[in-house]
Amino acid sequence: MIENFQCCDTFFIGVRFIVSQSEEGCQFSLQDQVIQFCSLLEVGRVKKDVNNLRIIHLKQSELPYLLVNNF
Repeated sequence: MIENFQCCDTFFIGVRFIVSQSEEGCQFSLQDQVIQFCSLLEVGRVKKDVNNLRIIHLKQSELPYLLVNNF
């Protein structure tokens, strides 16, 4: 899936949830955090007329081996 992207920069944000038994099955929204991250990227862009930002959710098992094991 990642191999299909043609881009200049790639950013990965890792999130690990520690969930108690009473919270199992709960849903979490990271919408506010994603919006803040996109705003930070927007500030640093050189070409303001190009807008090719793509955000996807991947499981750890879908990430490249070297990325997972180096961090």
